[in-house]
Amino acid sequence: MIKRYYHQNFSRLEDKRIVSGDSMEPEFHSGEIAWVSQQDTLCDGEIGISGLNNEAYIKKLKRYADRLYLVSLNSKYSPIEIKESDRLDVFGKVVGKINSNDVPDYRF
Repeated sequence: MIKRYYHQNFSRLEDKRIVSGDSMEPEFHSGEIAWVSQQDTLCDGEIGISGLNNEAYIKKLKRYADRLYLVSLNSKYSPIEIKESDRLDVFGKVVGKINSNDVPDYRF
């Protein structure tokens, strides 16, 4: 899951998101800032910020046998299958990260 950095209105994403939880470890850790390039599509294997049925995720988009999944990097989490009846919105591609402790005067 992710936490919003500035706006509570999810339709107005800024260019950075706060990682929350361990589902994307070892690449992303809770409390890190994920830098996001705003775009509405992801290619197979890219990590992005997505909304699935109004829940926000930072996950890898993967295609397996003609099905799409949101996949965690941490193997203790199962992939989330995206069904035809689901609503998937892509808000951007993750292009980098920084530890929030490295940002002076940073506040959630």
